[in-house]
Amino acid sequence: MTLQNKDRTQTRDTNVQLNTTTTLACRAGPSLGIAASVYTVLHLASIFVVSNLNPFLRPSFPAPDAAATTIVAFFQGHPDLVRTATFFQFGAGIALGIFAVGVGSHLRRLRASAAWTNIALLSGLMTALDIAAASHVLWAMTWPGIAQNTPLTLALYYLQYAFGGPGFSLPMGLFVAGVSIVASSMKLLPKWIIWSGFLIAVIGVVSCLNILLPVTNPIPLLIPLTRFPAFVWLIATGFALSKSSASSNQ
Repeated sequence: MTLQNKDRTQTRDTNVQLNTTTTLACRAGPSLGIAASVYTVLHLASIFVVSNLNPFLRPSFPAPDAAATTIVAFFQGHPDLVRTATFFQFGAGIALGIFAVGVGSHLRRLRASAAWTNIALLSGLMTALDIAAASHVLWAMTWPGIAQNTPLTLALYYLQYAFGGPGFSLPMGLFVAGVSIVASSMKLLPKWIIWSGFLIAVIGVVSCLNILLPVTNPIPLLIPLTRFPAFVWLIATGFALSKSSASSNQ
């Protein structure tokens, strides 16, 4: 009897140690809310540098329907500002990738649907990679001699638009949809976050029409209608999921 009690005590202590180690490992991961906030700050900074909000920049970053001369003139005249924007944009892509991996890991720990978890992870990483790719293309355009070549400048401009426009909004919509569907089935998030996520997801998915109709109004507006509400949604979701994770570990 003494040996059996001793074995049970050792088994119980081992289980406690494993549970403690698992809890500490979960808490040691990056805060989802902080990762989403860093992504938002960096992405907004990259937009601010080349937008009308920057008082030292006129004109602002050209739209896809701008004249070829306007696009070329912008990159010829503001290489330093564009390079600064790419610095923040690249950082935003990394932060979003960390957030996507963190969300995927969190949902797996909760034994969420493998299919939707994988869809969310794939879409989140694709969004992050497209942000980074767009920043790299813009960075290449800031080198001497590139903007002086009109056909090359236009080709690179529309390539970065493909990465940072519909290449961003479509996978972002799928990422938000995957997380929202899992959260709805498992009651992980408040209803307002879930339903706003579904709305962002629909807009993001429909924004793929930009590939077919890149300058046909109001199709281009679907990209910012995905981008800016997603900032708020990601931060709210990140802190809500981190809070639910902390509660489940207590």
